[in-house]
Amino acid sequence: MQVFDATLSVTRTRLGIVPFSVPGGVLKPATINFTAAGSPFDVHLLYGNYQLSHFKHRYDTPTVMVIQGWRPREYYLPYMWESQVVTRISQQLPMNIAGQWYLVFQNAPELSGDNSIKVVAALTTKSIAS
Repeated sequence: MQVFDATLSVTRTRLGIVPFSVPGGVLKPATINFTAAGSPFDVHLLYGNYQLSHFKHRYDTPTVMVIQGWRPREYYLPYMWESQVVTRISQQLPMNIAGQWYLVFQNAPELSGDNSIKVVAALTTKSIAS
């Protein structure tokens, strides 16, 4: 199922966001397949509104409490996957969690102006009943 086919206009601070939803009741993993091309950029795969709302503040990140053994441990995952800085990418990423996901595009650190990034993205799922 195609989830996006357009050109994003991004900067380092104005993110290009491609939202998509992985439904429940599908065989795991669902897969997001995407291609993108433009001036140097990077891409991040984020899960849920929490990661999206904190993405711009990665260096002042909140923490998540996780019980590991007998001791709690705090950590924060700012993204589920990230690319290197590229001018073109074609990627397939598996997702084992149903819910809201985001592909987030931003300029490479050395670019200060606008960047047009052509993105095509499709979600592949297989229903449990199949």
